[in-house]
Amino acid sequence: MKICILSLLFIMLAITSKAQSINDVTYFNYSLLPNTNFQKVNGTSSLNKFELNISTPPIQIGKKFKLINSVYYKNNQLAYSSDFPKRNLFPTSLHDVR
Repeated sequence: MKICILSLLFIMLAITSKAQSINDVTYFNYSLLPNTNFQKVNGTSSLNKFELNISTPPIQIGKKFKLINSVYYKNNQLAYSSDFPKRNLFPTSLHDVR
């Protein structure tokens, strides 16, 4: 039984690892986490996440050098309820550009 589960896990990881390869020109992902109630603090929070990756075709320079350009952008929008006590300490928007 353990071998069967490990085999299925390995196959799932092998399939998902090919989702973002050099051959993918664009990658787009939008995730939404609905309101979450905190256990020890009053208030709720939610998260909207947007990811975008754009790759250009490889440019061959000489015989041994290949240049691959890629632009990656991620935006996280966090929303806290008005009764969350430390909402001013945490950012509401996080940007990541590479």
